[in-house]
Amino acid sequence: MSKRGIGWFFGLIMGTVLGVLFAPRKGKEFRKRVNDSRKKGEIGHEPILQDLADMGKDVGHVARDLYEGSELQHIVDDVTGDVKSEIDDFNEDKIMPMKKAVKDQGTILRKKVKEVKKKFHL
Repeated sequence: MSKRGIGWFFGLIMGTVLGVLFAPRKGKEFRKRVNDSRKKGEIGHEPILQDLADMGKDVGHVARDLYEGSELQHIVDDVTGDVKSEIDDFNEDKIMPMKKAVKDQGTILRKKVKEVKKKFHL
């Protein structure tokens, strides 16, 4: 399995495990908090934001602990380098030619607009 495949596989497994482990509340309790928030005249987003913030903090702590002092750090660094390289290649091969084409079309369009304005004395 390539480094990229290992990274994707590891991310999938970790996401699933962390989602189950760090779900902040049972669904029934969470829905009650959202409904209570709505009854107070709010739109119910505050409990969601608080749960997401709590989950983010917990996952961040666990991820940092796993990352530091393990071989995971080397794997992440390798995958990060590969991703950056792929992004650079995509940018050079796909984005830059498209950007030039859009710019060229914009120039052509501006010339056409000037011609129309001149023709109709605008």
